[in-house]
Amino acid sequence: MYKIISGILLFAIGWCYLYQAAWVARVYAWCRESVFNETAVVRTRRQIGLAFIVLSSFLFYSGFLGLSSNIKMGPRIEAQIFEEAQKAFSAKKYEGAIARCQAIIREKPERVDAWELLGSCWLAMGKTTEAKKAWERVLQLDPTNAIAHTNLISEKQPLQNNIEKE
Repeated sequence: MYKIISGILLFAIGWCYLYQAAWVARVYAWCRESVFNETAVVRTRRQIGLAFIVLSSFLFYSGFLGLSSNIKMGPRIEAQIFEEAQKAFSAKKYEGAIARCQAIIREKPERVDAWELLGSCWLAMGKTTEAKKAWERVLQLDPTNAIAHTNLISEKQPLQNNIEKE
C-alpha cells in the first residue's frame, strides 16, 4: 500500500515539474541557497519531472501487484487451479503442477489432495527429499492416508514410484 501512496505523491511532484513551472519556482526559491540556482531549475525541470513520472509509474505497478497477491482465492478458483494441476501432472508438466499445488497450499495449507499431488510431482521428477516432505505433511493432516503410507518409507529405502492415484 505504501508503494501506491508513494507513487501518487511522486506522480503529483512529476506533474508539477512538467506543468506547474510557477509552483516549482516557488519551491526552488525556498531552497535556493542550499542546492539550486534558477539556471539549473530551468535547465533540468523537464528531466526531473519525467524521472518522477517514471518512478511513480513503477511504484504504481509494483504496488498494485502486491495488492493482487494479497487477494484470497475463492473455492471455485481453487478447484480450477487444482484441476489444472492434475492436468499438468497427467501431461508430465510437473513444474506447472508443482507451481499450482504450491499456490493452493499457500492459501489453504490443509488441502490434503494438493499435498498428495505435490508429493507425486516431486516423486515423478526424482526429487525424493521434497516428495518425502510432502508425504509427511499429508500424514500430519490425514494419518490414515493410504497413499502417503505407501509412498513414505524409512530413510534407508528409496521412495517407491507409486503414483497411480493421479
